[in-house]
Amino acid sequence: MNTIDPHRLQELVRDPDQLLRQLGGDGVSFRTGPLPDPSEAASPRAVALCCSDMRELPERILGSAFGPISTLQSAGALLTPTMEASIRYALATTDARVLVVLGHLRCRLLEHCWAGRPRPFVLEDLLEPAFQEARRIPGGNLDDVVEVTARYNARRARDLAQSLRSSLGRDVAVVVAIYDDVEHRVTLSAADDGSRVPQPPLSAGGVDVQ
Repeated sequence: MNTIDPHRLQELVRDPDQLLRQLGGDGVSFRTGPLPDPSEAASPRAVALCCSDMRELPERILGSAFGPISTLQSAGALLTPTMEASIRYALATTDARVLVVLGHLRCRLLEHCWAGRPRPFVLEDLLEPAFQEARRIPGGNLDDVVEVTARYNARRARDLAQSLRSSLGRDVAVVVAIYDDVEHRVTLSAADDGSRVPQPPLSAGGVDVQ
């Protein structure tokens, strides 16, 4: 099957016909040829909850750090009921031992809501607790809102992972990751840790974590 250069994805999606041609003859490569052997697919080593506004492929940001990942996306990387159910499923059907909440600077949803504009009703209860925390930061700005929101959702994800420990038969570490799409840098920390661990700028394969 043909592949798409991630750096050309933004260009290609503006022209559906060109995208289909790139994929191989209006999608014919998906309908012909032998099916891949499912046993050859690598089991995800991590589950990543990402923002649907990501301007960079989550797999590229996290790939070299965690290996194969199962990616879930929601507005603002918020842990909605649907995302909670998806995380439960992902952890139950893989051997993933890491759950990453991946926020990113300049998130348009958080910027829109932090500026006082109308919030999507279904997200109100998920946004306000984090916003209240961000308002207590002297001189708090959008970068603070992004980090606080990611940490708030990571703490909830940690509680979810802990509640599943007995049924999973393993511990799942929860990590907060904040991606800067200008500096191409990701900062990692534990869900319950206020410290930041800046990582080197991204190479072609993502960020390396020792």
